[in-house]
Amino acid sequence: MIYSDELLAVAKRIFWFGTPEEVLEFPKRFLTYAMTYASDKNIEIRRKYFSDDDFRATLDDPAPGIFDRSSWAKWNERYNRTPVPPLPRRKIPGVDSATVPDFFPPSLETGSVTTPGDRRHQRQATRRWDRFRIADHWSRTVGSTADR
Repeated sequence: MIYSDELLAVAKRIFWFGTPEEVLEFPKRFLTYAMTYASDKNIEIRRKYFSDDDFRATLDDPAPGIFDRSSWAKWNERYNRTPVPPLPRRKIPGVDSATVPDFFPPSLETGSVTTPGDRRHQRQATRRWDRFRIADHWSRTVGSTADR
């Protein structure tokens, strides 16, 4: 299938670990990633190629393990699906999903999806990860030349 350069660019930004064509072959999977990770600008681009019915179908049967709690709540509320249903869970043969812990529990402060404290924690974790990646890259590039 042939896709527009604009749509391929959006797919490349949100599906960084594969090819844009690969994710676009499975529209529901693409929309799940986009609804979770895309910016508002990217959402507007996708609206040129996907209808509200496509977005609703993605919410009805999303690819499991991709949505985070805040994105799930935002999109369900946008399409008037209240109360917001529970996050989709992966189905593992032979494992009762009720026994698998929720790694993204609601905020302990308010019981809501996210709070400023949650976002502050996320920013701090991102900064720590970025510092680690820079240090790791430096040790591999500079450190390896120093060993020569």
